[in-house]
Amino acid sequence: RPEVVSQEGELVRGLPYVLHQSPMSALVNCLLGAPYLADEEHYLLVCYADGRSVIEPGPALIRFSGWSHARIELLKHERHVASEAQCVTVVYRDGRSERRLGPCVVTRDPFQHERIEVQKLPRYIATADQHMLVQLRSGETLLRRGPLELVMDPLVHEKLSVSAIQRHVADPTQYLVILYRDGRKENLRGPVEVVQNPFVHLSIEVFASHRLSANEALVVYRRRGAFPPGPEGGNGGGGGGEWKKGGPVEATPAGSPFALIALAGDPNGPTPGGSGSQPGALGVERRLVHGPAVFSPNSTEWLHTFSWHGSVKDGKGSKTGYAGDVKVPHALSFQVLRCMPDQMYYSVRDVRTSDD
Repeated sequence: RPEVVSQEGELVRGLPYVLHQSPMSALVNCLLGAPYLADEEHYLLVCYADGRSVIEPGPALIRFSGWSHARIELLKHERHVASEAQCVTVVYRDGRSERRLGPCVVTRDPFQHERIEVQKLPRYIATADQHMLVQLRSGETLLRRGPLELVMDPLVHEKLSVSAIQRHVADPTQYLVILYRDGRKENLRGPVEVVQNPFVHLSIEVFASHRLSANEALVVYRRRGAFPPGPEGGNGGGGGGEWKKGGPVEATPAGSPFALIALAGDPNGPTPGGSGSQPGALGVERRLVHGPAVFSPNSTEWLHTFSWHGSVKDGKGSKTGYAGDVKVPHALSFQVLRCMPDQMYYSVRDVRTSDD
């Protein structure tokens, strides 16, 4: 029954003619059926006698027929509005899901939509000093560097996270040791800057180069035949001669600060007793690096570490010692060897001199 009817008997929205109708209008409504009217904000739900249901969006006018219609209802459109900072999640009755970014308007269809929700839009922002880790629902993981803004879509993204970029910087007196996830290793002499990629790099460390004075030296070992290109090539930054690539190692003149010493057999003809005659053993070369120099080893080089007897004082090993000290094995561990005359204390206990 209508709640509001015009005095002139005009049609009221979604309601049939009643009250104060002219005799002619009442006769027409009796013959043709009561009219139902819907504007743009409403729709008509028409239920037929055979069980069918149809939605007629407004504006629409339908007359009720007792022979074909079971009922006709006027319903208001259920509209869901999302702003630029929101999104609309639509769940269909067949199980599908759809996500629409704002600004947008979605009108609910009771025959197709199970539910419609307006949610706040999760936005992730990475500055120029940050990167974004994007994990997709397919299992793929992406790393994207800022500045960047990304909207998380739960139908596509599993997880988003923003973290600071790890920068590793080496000055001219330092070098970087980069360990890759595939097992490779690379040394880069400074000045250099490397941004760590968690998908590529396992670790990046900064080490100080070895600064040698005029009376100091290093013993450097290297795999035979290893000669990486690029910044690692050459003699590791020490200056002077270079490593020999392949073939027998020829010693340089004795006066050269980078004399090569062959520790392994000739790869073209194994030497008995050398590593070249041992299955699974790699040939090794050794050289001496004399100062003054700033030395940075490459990824195929390593330094010899000396382990000597020495005196322990204040928890540290002493090379020269002191009066009345006691020499302890392996008290001194060092890599830089001093090549100059020096002195040390050695205490002889439980003895008497000839003059008492």
